[in-house]
Amino acid sequence: LYLTGCGILPIEAKVEKDHFRFENFENDIDDEPVYAFLLCYKSQPTFWNTPKQYEAGEHNLWVKAYTYKRGVRNSVKQAITRFDISLNEGKSYALKTKLDGKNIDLWIQESDSGEIVSEVVTKKLEYPLHRDDLLNRKRCVEGSI
Repeated sequence: LYLTGCGILPIEAKVEKDHFRFENFENDIDDEPVYAFLLCYKSQPTFWNTPKQYEAGEHNLWVKAYTYKRGVRNSVKQAITRFDISLNEGKSYALKTKLDGKNIDLWIQESDSGEIVSEVVTKKLEYPLHRDDLLNRKRCVEGSI
C-alpha cells in the first residue's frame, strides 16, 4: 500500500536584507478571471512569477494585466503600464486591480498595512497586438527588473 499526498501551505519567507518582496495578482474564481504581474524578470519578458525578492530602491516596473471571458474564444484583453516607484527594504508589496467595464485600475500596495504606495493607474483593456513581443522586449530593457 502506497500513500502519497500533496499539501499547499502558506510560505512566509523572511525578506532578505536590502530587499523587498513582490507578489502578483490573481483572481481566477470569477467568470472573467483577472491576472496582473510584473512583465519582466532579469530584463526579459516573462509570463508569471511566484513571489520574489528584489533589491530595494528606485524601480521602473512594467506591469501587465489581462482578463478573458471563460468559454469565449479570442476574448483576452490586456493592459500594460509602468510604475516608477521607490520600494523599501524589508517590506512586502502586492499588485492590486479593479475591473471597471472596459478599463482596469492597477496599483501597488504594501501587503501588511494595505497602504497604497503607488499611483492608481486606469488603463483601457485592449486586444493584444501582434507586435507585443517586440514592444515587451524593449520595455524590459528599460525596466529595472
